[in-house]
Amino acid sequence: GFDVAAIEPDPAAAAHLRAVLGIDVVESAAPEDELAALGPARAIVAWHVLEHVPRPGDVLAAAAASLEPGGVLVVATPNPRAFGLRVLGPRWPHVDAPRHLFLLDHAAVVARGRALGLEPVRLTATDPGGLGWNAFAWRYLLRRPGASLPYVAHVPPDVPPGGHDHRCDRPPLVFVCVLDDL
Repeated sequence: GFDVAAIEPDPAAAAHLRAVLGIDVVESAAPEDELAALGPARAIVAWHVLEHVPRPGDVLAAAAASLEPGGVLVVATPNPRAFGLRVLGPRWPHVDAPRHLFLLDHAAVVARGRALGLEPVRLTATDPGGLGWNAFAWRYLLRRPGASLPYVAHVPPDVPPGGHDHRCDRPPLVFVCVLDDL
């Protein structure tokens, strides 16, 4: 088994995680401020988190600092280079303002991870989740041809390295980035 903890901003979702799944939950919209209090982790999963937080680079830094040596950080984000975005534009489902604050370019996420001492091991848009979101985008278009979604610019935020260089104090960490949609 695993000891699982979660950081969840929504009180109803946090209550569900506690009651139904028995997960220890910290209710917070600022994971970058809460990760250290949870203690060292062998794995941290930021599955569709970074696009929702005001400071995605700080979340990556806090996650890297919270990993045990040899730990794994798994990141999934919508892919701003996706064919679906190029074709659908503001009607692409991942253009989800105001919930999505950013569409992060994978190169910026990988660069920030490397600057924090993380080593990318896999970058994919063909995982089952990514392919599922790709199919969802096209079904959404076909079911709601006149629908319009708010549009947000897909310029990635500045994620300068900064902060403590973890490569100096421990072995390289594993960095996994999964991109949704082709």
